[in-house]
Amino acid sequence: MSRLRRLGGWKLDPVCPCDADFVDWCEQEGVTAKVIFHLGCGMHHLVGRALATPERNNQVISLTASREELDSYADAVLEDPALAARYRVLFGDLYDLEARVLPVFDAVTLFHLCEPPDADRPDVVPAARSVVQLFLDRLSPDGLLFFYAGSTGAATTEVVLRTLQAVGRIVPAGGHRSLRLYRRRT
Repeated sequence: MSRLRRLGGWKLDPVCPCDADFVDWCEQEGVTAKVIFHLGCGMHHLVGRALATPERNNQVISLTASREELDSYADAVLEDPALAARYRVLFGDLYDLEARVLPVFDAVTLFHLCEPPDADRPDVVPAARSVVQLFLDRLSPDGLLFFYAGSTGAATTEVVLRTLQAVGRIVPAGGHRSLRLYRRRT
């Protein structure tokens, strides 16, 4: 049985600054010609619209479990067909992704890991750990993972990250505003 549920879409909210903070970090670092995975596009599509421009030449793949966010992506592409050349939104369950269909990413945002409704899963910690490991395996050598410190799932995500640090899979790589960065241990 699919864990997808009818979810509402999320509008840009200053209370949840993670997308804006990520875009700011990318602007500060001069991120261009990178491949980015972004969990939870929101109906605003801020990350895709800001980072997948022809000038930046990034490719952004976002995943949503919200029909409203998928519909708003379709509307955005109908208004600006060029957007689809560098920004794609997939509809699905994060926990069903398979490595063999994913490219290598330079940046992965998992801002909403372990948030409801996923927080209600009895296996949320091992399932989330598997997701992070999947993206570690698809991360470029200099790639970074980004997490949102203000997430409603932050406490559970912290358990996942501490476990992965303890077994030597990740190391902290700093922060930016509301974001915590990690890289794969080499």
